[in-house]
Formats: sequence, C-alpha cells, structure tokens
Amino acid sequence: MKVLALCIVGGLALAACNQASVPSTSATHTLLPQTQAGYSAQAGSLVRSDLTDGTTTTVITATGLLPNTAYAANYYGLGSVTGAGNCGSGGAVIGDSGTTSQIGNQPFATDANGALSIQGSETTSGLAGAAYVDVYEASNLATVPLCADLSTSN
Repeated sequence: MKVLALCIVGGLALAACNQASVPSTSATHTLLPQTQAGYSAQAGSLVRSDLTDGTTTTVITATGLLPNTAYAANYYGLGSVTGAGNCGSGGAVIGDSGTTSQIGNQPFATDANGALSIQGSETTSGLAGAAYVDVYEASNLATVPLCADLSTSN
C-alpha cells in the first residue's frame, strides 16, 4: 500500500513539472487602417499573450490586404514624433533580434482574398517598452497598411 501511495504522489509531482506555459495576461488590440495608396478596406486584430514562462506570443489576423502579397510585422518602441499617436511616433524596432526582429521571424503571404495570419513569439523582456506594431509590405517597408496602438486594447 505504501508503494502504491508513493507511486501516486511521485506521478503527481512529475506531472506538475510538465505543465504547459499558460497566459498570465492577454490583450486584444485593433489593427488600425493607415492611409496607403491601393488600400481601402484593411482591418484586423492583434492578440498579445504574456505566458508564465517569460515568452510573449503574438497572433495577427488581417483582411482587406493585397492578395498573394508578403507582409511582415514588428514591435516598436515609442518614438519622438508627437501629435500622431503611437503609430505615427517613428519609434525604433524592438525585440530580441534587434532590427531584424519580425514577428514570426519571416514574411507571411496573404491568400487570394487578401487575408493574413501572422504568429510568433519573443521573450517578454525583449518587448519591454513596446508602443505599437506595424504590419507592412515585406517588399516595401514604407507601405504600412495596418498598425496596432498597444496603449489601447479591446
């Protein structure tokens, strides 16, 4: 009987060590349309989840983008330009990988209808000070059809 009790307690202890990381905080942000030639109906959302293991996951879903086109997204710190909100502040890219720190570490292509999904993760500490996220055409960094102001959430 003692052996059975020890096996049960030992099994529970081992199972507790194998717990998956779970969100400690999660926020949904609206991707705001930015004025860009060729875009008129772009929309989307960003869900940012800070996990208990010190990782932040980001899931971006968007519609109304150009079909079959590569897009990328980055986190930015707050820039020095005033009067244009966080998205227009001109901040620098932040993250563990510095200037190449794309969410998901690669461009993602829209489908034939212009729908897009981007997923990635980064250390939570690497995103400290994040003020906004831009979604931009991978071939033209200046074309930013969507931006999420991280100071507001849904």
